[in-house]
Amino acid sequence: VVSELLKEVPKQLQVSLFFAGHARLPFSLSWWGFTFPLAAWTIATIVLGHAWDSGLVTAVGVVATVALLGLQGYVATRTVLGVRSGSIWAH
Repeated sequence: VVSELLKEVPKQLQVSLFFAGHARLPFSLSWWGFTFPLAAWTIATIVLGHAWDSGLVTAVGVVATVALLGLQGYVATRTVLGVRSGSIWAH
């Protein structure tokens, strides 16, 4: 089941998750680019769940929404901290 769900995760996110444990990416404004594909995938998953009347697909969309909100909150916090310290412009 997990392997089937991973097929649906955008490739960009899969690569990001793979490298998250192996290399540390320095934070920069480009991290916002990780949030947009996940947002599109999340919305599409919820819409498909409703269209197909599938509780499982909708539940996956809800879990993705929680992950998306966490990621966006993290990136927003790091952005504000970077702007305040001036380090965001160094990259």
